[in-house]
Amino acid sequence: MSGSPGANRSATVYIAMSKPALATAGVFANRLRGGGIEIDGRIEERRTPVNARFLAQFRRPFVDFASVVNKRSDNYLAEHVFKMVGAACGDHSTTAARAKRAMLEVLDSLRVDRNNCSFNDGSGLSRRNLVCAATEVGLLRQIHKQEWGQEYRSTLAVGAYDGTIRRRMHGSPAANNVTAKTGTLRNVSALAGYVTTRDGELLAFSFISNGPSVGSFKGMENLAAMALASFSYKQPVPIPQDILPTPADTVDEITTDSE
Repeated sequence: MSGSPGANRSATVYIAMSKPALATAGVFANRLRGGGIEIDGRIEERRTPVNARFLAQFRRPFVDFASVVNKRSDNYLAEHVFKMVGAACGDHSTTAARAKRAMLEVLDSLRVDRNNCSFNDGSGLSRRNLVCAATEVGLLRQIHKQEWGQEYRSTLAVGAYDGTIRRRMHGSPAANNVTAKTGTLRNVSALAGYVTTRDGELLAFSFISNGPSVGSFKGMENLAAMALASFSYKQPVPIPQDILPTPADTVDEITTDSE
C-alpha cells in the first residue's frame, strides 16, 4: 500500500502493539504526570505481585467492544475478544486453543452444524479458517432467538450508514436496512447478516465468494442484499438499473488480508 494524503486531508494508520501491557502502562503514566502526580522508577512489564494493592477498576459493556469489532472489522480487537471468550469459559486460560473450544461449545449449545468448519484465530485472517454459508445462516437464526439477539444486531454495520458498508447500497431498499459483517481477504469476499423485506420479514443471509475479482464479488453482495430488501410476496419490485453498483464503487476495504 502506498500513496500520500491529499491537501488539507489527514490519514490514519493502525498498527499492532507488540507489548500492549507496556503501552497501556505508558499511557497511564502520562495521564498521572499530566494530573500532577509524580512517578518514581521505570515502567516495566512484570508479573503482578501477590500483595499488589487494588486501587480502582474500569469496565465497559461487552457490546461496546463487539460494535468496534463488527462495524469496523478491527482485527486486533477481534483477536483479543476471541481469547477473552476462551478465558471466560473455563480455566482462565487465554490460549487460542481454549477460545476455539469455547466457540465450538457455543455452536453445539445453539445446535448449529459446525462439521464443515475450522477456526484458527479470532480475526479471521488465517487461511486455515473454514466456514460455510449454511453454518453462518444457522448461527444468525439462533442468535435472533436469544434475548440478546437484538443487542447483537446493533453491533453490525448498517448499509449506507456506518462501518465497513457505509459506502455501499446507497439509494436502495437495503440502505439503513441491512445489518451485516464484512469479510475480506485476498481472493475472498463475504457478507453475512440480516435484512428486512418489504413485507417486514426479517431474513438472515450469508454470501461467501472465492476468486480474484473481490470488487465484483462485493458488487454481487450488494445486488443480492438489495434483492432481499426489495422482496415482497405480494408485489415483487425489480431493482432499478441506475442503483446497481460497479466494482470500483463497492470496495471500502483494503482487499489484501485486511479482515
